[in-house]
Amino acid sequence: MASDVVEDIKQRSGEAEVERPSRTRIEKRRAVIDSALEVFLKEGYATASMDRVAEVAGVSKRTIYNHFTSKEDLFLGVIGSMVDDVLAPVDQTLSSNKPAAQTLLDFASRYADVMLANSRISLHRLILGELNRFPSLGEIIHASGYGRAKTGMARILERLVLREELAIDNLDRAADSFWQLTIAPIQRELLFRFEMRKEDLPVTERLAIGIDEFLKIYSPAAPVKKPAVRRGK
Repeated sequence: MASDVVEDIKQRSGEAEVERPSRTRIEKRRAVIDSALEVFLKEGYATASMDRVAEVAGVSKRTIYNHFTSKEDLFLGVIGSMVDDVLAPVDQTLSSNKPAAQTLLDFASRYADVMLANSRISLHRLILGELNRFPSLGEIIHASGYGRAKTGMARILERLVLREELAIDNLDRAADSFWQLTIAPIQRELLFRFEMRKEDLPVTERLAIGIDEFLKIYSPAAPVKKPAVRRGK
């Protein structure tokens, strides 16, 4: 009986009609993004077409344009989805009460799981290969991709500063340092060594070494002990 009342309220409020199409729209957008990634990786950005993406996704081209205004917009949607995957653990990391070293390693490990996955490395290669023909694409992707990821890093670093576990006067610069000491060296190696995969590398150990170097730079200085003052009798 109670379920009938709830359903009746939904019907009268219009919630029942709205809820299902909303879920369908989200599912279609996800299918379009996943299919676009597949097509872009196989055919390249320049050759890929909206028709082909629609075919792989099993939707009409009109459906794609309901979500994305152009192929460039769709490509940015693929990048944005990747960044969303990276930023998903940020809130979880922000709620962590673990020491700074473990907090940073947890975040870097989650970040690496996404950024260093084979499909992400292939996408990164694709982006690099298209920059000569589409230089503006690089600026847009840098802002929507790494820019958002760096903001997530900065939030975590800021929390550690507030906990007095780090001493940082410029969060953006510190986030750049964190990236360069942890993820970036591994990413470069995977980008330019085509035969290598993330699973071939001791990722966790290398991240831990980078974080150790980061903490040497940004850990609060140990308090200086003042010499005891002797009082004369």
